[in-house]
Amino acid sequence: MYAPPNPLQGLAYDPAYLADFLHTISGPIVLVGHSYGGAVITDAATGDPQVKALVYVDAFAPAQGQTLAQLLASYPGSCAVPANLNVVPVPGAPAALATPTSSRACSPAAWPTACPPRRHMCSPLPSGQ
Repeated sequence: MYAPPNPLQGLAYDPAYLADFLHTISGPIVLVGHSYGGAVITDAATGDPQVKALVYVDAFAPAQGQTLAQLLASYPGSCAVPANLNVVPVPGAPAALATPTSSRACSPAAWPTACPPRRHMCSPLPSGQ
């Protein structure tokens, strides 16, 4: 198992960084992403035949090329809207990158403790990717 760092430089950089790391590994790869890391693994896996599955753990799971803003807009009523978010700077990252956190009060169902057991998602890649 490998756990490469996420440089937290934004979606224009982070997936490419991870993709470069993946090219150093031989054999089948399963990528796991949490939160923003879900968007990173989605983009990093694109076109890599060694990546066999993507696992999203309480993470953004965008379609290839879909921005996080587009993903959030596709779910009306989402709790992840500016009014419900507290944006916290990431130490050592560019000023434009921050971690949004939300209040439990905005939607208790959005939190893992409110989800029924076994409500997990593992997304195999479509054939040809």
